[in-house]
Order: sequence, then structure tokens, then C-alpha cells
Amino acid sequence: ARESGGFATNAYRKNSYVVYPNGEVRTTKHFLFIRSYPNITAGSEVYIPVKDKKKLSTGEIIGIAGSLTSVAALIIALINTTK
Repeated sequence: ARESGGFATNAYRKNSYVVYPNGEVRTTKHFLFIRSYPNITAGSEVYIPVKDKKKLSTGEIIGIAGSLTSVAALIIALINTTK
């Protein structure tokens, strides 16, 4: 990736993979916080998916806030009835 200019800002790096000329496919390996990217050879094809960043609509935000308020009210009511 360094020779080609690196990753784009919207690249989904941990799901990248390489298809070698013989048809073998190697994916990015990860263990804890360490990532190991596959080696690139001549004739290889590199695939790096794009991250999907979807913003919540106003209706979704209102729905989530309403649900959280209802759960908080239920918890408060349960705490007050057990005293």
C-alpha cells in the first residue's frame, strides 16, 4: 500500500484482501491490536472495501431518545417502588 500512495480516508483496512495470480486469496490477519497485511507480489490484485458511514435521520434520533427516556423512567419507577 505504501508504493501505491497508501489507504484512502474511507478505506475499510481490516477487511482488505489480496488475490494472487494463482487464485489464492489472503486476508488481513489480526491478533489483539496487531494487524498483519498480506504480502503483495507481481500480478496480485488488492481489494480494499469502502466504509459505509450512514448518518441517523432526525426521526431515528428522536425514536432512540424517546426509548432511552422510557427505559430511564421505568428504572426510576422500579427503584422508587422498592423503597
